[in-house]
Amino acid sequence: MKTSNFSTQHGFTLIELMIVVAIIGILTSLAIPAYQQYSARTKVAEILTFASDIKIMLLESYAAQGSMPTDDDDIVTDATGRLANSTFVANAVYKTVDADQAVIEVAVRHLSGGTDGQTLLLEFQGLPSSMRLTCSALTLPTAYLPRVCR
Repeated sequence: MKTSNFSTQHGFTLIELMIVVAIIGILTSLAIPAYQQYSARTKVAEILTFASDIKIMLLESYAAQGSMPTDDDDIVTDATGRLANSTFVANAVYKTVDADQAVIEVAVRHLSGGTDGQTLLLEFQGLPSSMRLTCSALTLPTAYLPRVCR
């Protein structure tokens, strides 16, 4: 009986492992920025969740008084306080534009790198039987806005 001296290869070669690591690196470099934008959009969506509660408060006041509450009204203090409960709100400033419209400028924090202090505008428009809430970016990059705001 003849025996052979050939050895079988076990495992991967160094070049195969380097190719796999390179592919993973390329995929990661594409995925991280996309994830950061997605994460920031979900944080802004949380702010909008708090704003929807404020919308109900303002609607009740608007229906009772026939106009938006003034800047120094107790309901405004309560509303901006509720908005400040969000981890991602640094500051919220309410302003009455006219009898049917008010805005809240929201300074954000902890969204993504370099966005601290940038602002988001929440507009409340009183209608005969409802209230419309719209949002837009003042200094916040529009890429961080949820689809509802774009």
